[in-house]
Amino acid sequence: PSRIDRSETWTAAGSPHYVSGDTSLAAGVTLTLEPCARVVFRRDASLTVAREGSRLVAEGSAARPITFEGDNGARWGQLTVQHPARASLRHVRFTGGGADRFHNHATVFLRGDALTPSKPVALVDHVTVDGSFGPGVVADRAATFAAGSRDLVVTRSGGGAGAQPFPVVIGEHAIDGLPSGSYTGNAADEVLVDPEGANGMGGLQVDAMMRDRGVPY
Repeated sequence: PSRIDRSETWTAAGSPHYVSGDTSLAAGVTLTLEPCARVVFRRDASLTVAREGSRLVAEGSAARPITFEGDNGARWGQLTVQHPARASLRHVRFTGGGADRFHNHATVFLRGDALTPSKPVALVDHVTVDGSFGPGVVADRAATFAAGSRDLVVTRSGGGAGAQPFPVVIGEHAIDGLPSGSYTGNAADEVLVDPEGANGMGGLQVDAMMRDRGVPY
């Protein structure tokens, strides 16, 4: 494993930026990706943002999206964002992730602290997850999407042997935050709600709105 100990900016001009092994951000470190930056993962590699004060800021534009992909098509692991860290993802495309069964074969893995209120660990805005081995996005332990999240697209995902076939798997405390978008073209076009509970108890413990996202829950 390797660690980024100082805040960095990964530029478009310096692309591609290669990630090997399980790379993580140290506490207080911000990794900023410029519009049009390209991040390339070696086989099974992953990026973890989990420490206090650590941030991933990947904000592209419609004309200059940011891309996360495997090296020459290699299957890579996942982006993990875990409370108390945060991520802001705008106009980002993830392709070919989900190698790690310990992260549910997800490409984007969001994790809270299993306590309510749910933790909005990531803002997603015009984010596409394409070709994940398992679910494109998993949100567990009372993690959820930050306010303002929208236009999440998960497609061609969930087809890996032994992986959950759904585009998105969420704990019940993320129901209220599931973004608008498109969740079709996957092995099973359904959102799986995992009855994981919180606060050491089972069941949904806060009011929630189950919104029409075009596929069944």
